[in-house]
Amino acid sequence: MQLYFPEEPLPKKQVSKSSHYRNRCEVMNKFGLKEVDADFQSQLLKEAKALVKRHALSRFVLEGLLI
Repeated sequence: MQLYFPEEPLPKKQVSKSSHYRNRCEVMNKFGLKEVDADFQSQLLKEAKALVKRHALSRFVLEGLLI
């Protein structure tokens, strides 16, 4: 907004919770995503710990987790 509308004040209104979760749900459905549960988080942490032993850079750990 500052680039294209420098004279306009930024809106102070927050997005309602219902709108936030509705939009989030629609995006997740569109891209085939699902909610993260505790089992998946523990599996992801275990994999991250294994990757850290092989790669020192966080970039490679993130790439490994995404694969």
